[in-house]
Amino acid sequence: MSRPLAAAIDRPFDDLDAIADAHDDLTDTDVREAIDEVLAHAFVWGQPLPAWPRTFRMLSRAGDQRVSRAVQRFLAQVTASDELRAVPCGAPRHALLHAAAPRASGRAVAEFIGDGARPRPLEALSLDLLEPGDYDA
Repeated sequence: MSRPLAAAIDRPFDDLDAIADAHDDLTDTDVREAIDEVLAHAFVWGQPLPAWPRTFRMLSRAGDQRVSRAVQRFLAQVTASDELRAVPCGAPRHALLHAAAPRASGRAVAEFIGDGARPRPLEALSLDLLEPGDYDA
């Protein structure tokens, strides 16, 4: 893997790490699963999303918006990469995500997307991701 592609894979985890400093719910299981589900669908399996998620199950609109921007930025960067298009969908792309090094804070990638030993199966996105978020008052 080239340095530019490795940097493109690492960058969103730096973004998520910074978000976690301000929003500790980022590492909650529901949020991790939402991020992993979107990345699996769009990046690991290379499938178009039916619509952009309206929530990543964060507890605040501000947190959801920051996560959404980080995931969008990641998908835009990697899908524009000629090198990535040469990486087969499925396990090879899943391995790229999980090969990212721990962040400077010490957080592991698994804290953002789970520790999935195998790629998540390609399934329709959970309907709740396409609904407005349920935020605390």
